[in-house]
Amino acid sequence: MGQAALAIGSEDKLPDVIDEKTARDFCGKCFDEGDWEVLAGKEGLLKKQTFLNTIQIRNHAPSIVTWLEFWRIDELAERFIELEVMSADDLLDISPTILQKFKDSIKSVQKKHFEKAMAHAAYLKVKPVGYMPWRPFALEMWLESWRLQRILPGLIVHGIDVKEDIPDFLEKFWPELGMRLLEEKRWREAVQNLFSLLKSFNFLAQRKAAVPTLNTWLKSLHLGALKDRLEAFGAVQLMDLDDVKDHQLKELGLNQLQQKHWHIGMNQVKAAKREAMADGYADLPDLYGFLENWRLHALYDKVTELGALTQQDLLDLEPEDFGLLKMKPLEEKRFHWMMIALEEEFEAPPPGEELTEENMTRRMWRKQQAEKDGFKQVDVDFKSKLRATDMEEDNILNQNKITKRQTKDIGKKTKRDKARETASKTQMAKTDISLDGTARSTGNRSARSEGKKSARQDTGRNTGRSSRR
Repeated sequence: MGQAALAIGSEDKLPDVIDEKTARDFCGKCFDEGDWEVLAGKEGLLKKQTFLNTIQIRNHAPSIVTWLEFWRIDELAERFIELEVMSADDLLDISPTILQKFKDSIKSVQKKHFEKAMAHAAYLKVKPVGYMPWRPFALEMWLESWRLQRILPGLIVHGIDVKEDIPDFLEKFWPELGMRLLEEKRWREAVQNLFSLLKSFNFLAQRKAAVPTLNTWLKSLHLGALKDRLEAFGAVQLMDLDDVKDHQLKELGLNQLQQKHWHIGMNQVKAAKREAMADGYADLPDLYGFLENWRLHALYDKVTELGALTQQDLLDLEPEDFGLLKMKPLEEKRFHWMMIALEEEFEAPPPGEELTEENMTRRMWRKQQAEKDGFKQVDVDFKSKLRATDMEEDNILNQNKITKRQTKDIGKKTKRDKARETASKTQMAKTDISLDGTARSTGNRSARSEGKKSARQDTGRNTGRSSRR
């Protein structure tokens, strides 16, 4: 762009209809005759908004290859990689001698286009518009941030070499990637998030979406040759590079362009360290160790077959999916409480703290983005749902116990009552017999008494008679 484009409020001062002279003055050395002929047509006029949209798209190239395509020199992409150029303004940091050799080696028409590209690079360096100095995502980096690196070969087979190709990858071809259950859930969410980014020309390394492996980070910065030496320092994960001291960095022997890339990448390293602290990568066990802590290590192969790579991935499971794990009764009980623990660990801010960018876990970032993009993510309150399920099961169990106890008590009561009835009848029978015997005995005694009395009376009468005589 020309000096006019760098002036404050320059876009607002443009007329509603742009002619070629106005466009040349605004774009300066970046003016492209071929593009103007295509856009302006026979009339040679262009609406202001169309003109500005064209400039905005060119300023926000998603990759160095796309940027070269804008200037019709994408056939030089391999040469740029050899020069370790990863973004437009890198051209201004190349040694003048090397840059001149490069210019001398290209064709005459390519030189003309390259001069325009250089003018645009200078404009982007002076007035960054969101793209510079950040580098675009590599496809591998984007996939790793969503833990989808396993499907990279399948994407390459379909001709996808940058993530900006994915909007053209129709859903009917997705089954050919052979995604597992949880991978497909993450993929759908990632694609939705990507559409939102592309619409806003946001190709930058975001806070929560750009924590790749150390190897991918190095490749994306054209620093792959440093891998062995960094590993010799003891670096394993990306966040480890934050501990590299200045004297150790000097030992790496980086040139000017490599040093620039390193310092740009350190922003990502610091983001990785913040995310690692929030997600507990530094103090929490890996997926197998986590399952082992809950005595659920027998489920490791099953959850990895479903596409889980980290603990947080398990939160993408819905209660309806639990049956796929084919758990034993006691495993299922522990699994439920493990899910509640995961929810408390990754979907809530630390105890006593407000939710901030610093303490936000990757899971919370995903939920925030899903809400912003209008994407329906798995949103299950495991704590209440599983507790409700467990309480319901306990209630059913207790009810069954009560029912069994009642049935048992009823059975006992029936037997006891029968025994009592039998005992009562027996007692009554004995009582009747006893009463009958007593009655008879009493009757006999009475009869005998009456007999004796009668005998005494007879004896008395006889005696009286004798004495009277």
